[in-house]
Amino acid sequence: MPPSKQTTPFAAGGILEDLALLRASDVDVSSILQDVSETDPRSSTVESQVNSDASKSVADSYKFAAAARAAIRLHDRGDIDVAGGKVDKLVESLDDVLDGLQGHDKS
Repeated sequence: MPPSKQTTPFAAGGILEDLALLRASDVDVSSILQDVSETDPRSSTVESQVNSDASKSVADSYKFAAAARAAIRLHDRGDIDVAGGKVDKLVESLDDVLDGLQGHDKS
């Protein structure tokens, strides 16, 4: 048996690719879920729970996609690098002030 690669379940890149494929395929996922629930002989309370879970899952997916897009836009704009540069300058300035205060105390 060949050694298996360690993969993380539900990797973000894989999820985004799957969502993109679903979106590009023009498949109406809600109709698929509805078809399954109509043929399922379970009680209506269970069906409503499934629909509720599916709706929550879809909402969570939209939130995840929105957060991913925001993170990509933030990265592409370079705001993090600019903020990091400002923080580095402040740390350097504060180090100089600290060195000056410590040198002043020794006199």
